[in-house]
Amino acid sequence: MANRRYFGSIRRRESGRWQIRYRTRDGVRVAWPETYARRAEAVRVLAELERQSQVAGNWLDVAGSKVLFAVYAEEWINQHPRLRPRTADVYRSLIRRHLAPALGQVALGQLDTATVREWRAGLLEAGVSATMVAKSYRLLRAILNTAVTEDELIIVNPCRIKGAGEERATERPVLTLDQLYALVDLMPDRWKAFLLLKTFASLRWGEITALTRNDLDLERRTVRIRRQLLRVPGGLQLGPPKSRAGIRTVSFPAGILPELQRHLDTYSLDGPDGLVFVNEHGQPWHRGNFNPAVGWRQAREQIGVPNLHLHDLRHTGNTLAAQSGASLRDLMTRMGHDSPAAALIYQHSSRVADEAIAAALDARLTERKSRPAPKVVGPAEGPTEPQLIAVEPGRSRKRASDQG
Repeated sequence: MANRRYFGSIRRRESGRWQIRYRTRDGVRVAWPETYARRAEAVRVLAELERQSQVAGNWLDVAGSKVLFAVYAEEWINQHPRLRPRTADVYRSLIRRHLAPALGQVALGQLDTATVREWRAGLLEAGVSATMVAKSYRLLRAILNTAVTEDELIIVNPCRIKGAGEERATERPVLTLDQLYALVDLMPDRWKAFLLLKTFASLRWGEITALTRNDLDLERRTVRIRRQLLRVPGGLQLGPPKSRAGIRTVSFPAGILPELQRHLDTYSLDGPDGLVFVNEHGQPWHRGNFNPAVGWRQAREQIGVPNLHLHDLRHTGNTLAAQSGASLRDLMTRMGHDSPAAALIYQHSSRVADEAIAAALDARLTERKSRPAPKVVGPAEGPTEPQLIAVEPGRSRKRASDQG
């Protein structure tokens, strides 16, 4: 206990809540930003602070805690060992738009739960979508978790708001086949096969734009995914798929084969390594140029799905695959996912397939009702019970078996 009293102390404030205080390595007394309703909770947190100080060999890196969040966040992205270029761009965008304006010039040591809570509430009040706020919160939590566990610049992660990182995205639209082909008819001729293959092979943007003639087997009706085009500063570069499961071979229906063959004959680059889908200059499309080039906004409004995103075509393809009765493992393989979580979503949402089963059962019931009821035939021989019959007044009652 003496050691614990030396490291820090616990006091009860006028509000009745318990507060922790301790000293940093250079002797500065610090009041812990959180307070607790029960003394036992404060004791537990103080013990954990002490344990961390013993592991780290100090109580708090005072110089490190003065590093500004914006500076540390940029270093975190640059030094992250497994961050893909596209993901790094997304993270920088989240920091620039949603984190840096309020937290960029705050020192790491000054970030507490109250500050984080105020920042989050400010985003929501400003009209930022709940989905984007959740993404930003998760990124903030990941950055500060590194500051705690690896760099030991702060003692605990202040991102402790329950449920703040949970994302409840709205259900994305799934096109019917009629809507899909209506959309394809509205596209420039160069991009009709692109939309069909993207849908029916469930391909991501980077995967389909990296396809070469060698990757298509028209006889077997398969497409091989072995790489993707990634956006990097200064242009595009080829890289591996999103995950190990992303390397796969996917079958596509024979119905899109004529359109795909026509595209190869008309628009694709020559040679086995020639890209299948390119723009008018023979270059792969940048994702940001696609929508205005094909009139995407106008087309989706004409088919009655004004909130349709290009990626929703992959969502449509995955849903169609699930409705075919594919197993969970088959869906995972087709989608290029290591985890079954995404495939389970499509299995659980396959309402059309479930309705088809119910309709088939209903048809059988209707057919049975339309047939005449079968005649029930009793035993051919054997004694029967005596039966009474009605007789006119004045006549005696006899057994039915006595009537001649």
